Amino acid sequence: MNQLVLIVEDNPDQAYALSALLTLSGLKADTAGTLAAALARLGLGDVACVLLDLQLPDAHRTEGVRSFTAGGPHGAA
Repeated sequence: MNQLVLIVEDNPDQAYALSALLTLSGLKADTAGTLAAALARLGLGDVACVLLDLQLPDAHRTEGVRSFTAGGPHGAA
């Protein structure tokens, strides 16, 4: 099964580099530039792992982590 990694990163160069590395490792990757976009993408399902920038424009430090874990036992963390 090809697991999806969601990269939440507002720097496009860093998001691209991470995505390329994950793809070369045989994983699927998707990107989101804001916390809001990441939460919307999580709503579509199939995300196995989230790589989260802790200094996003719409969330700072642990706010993003709290948003993901607020989804309950099936939320990504």
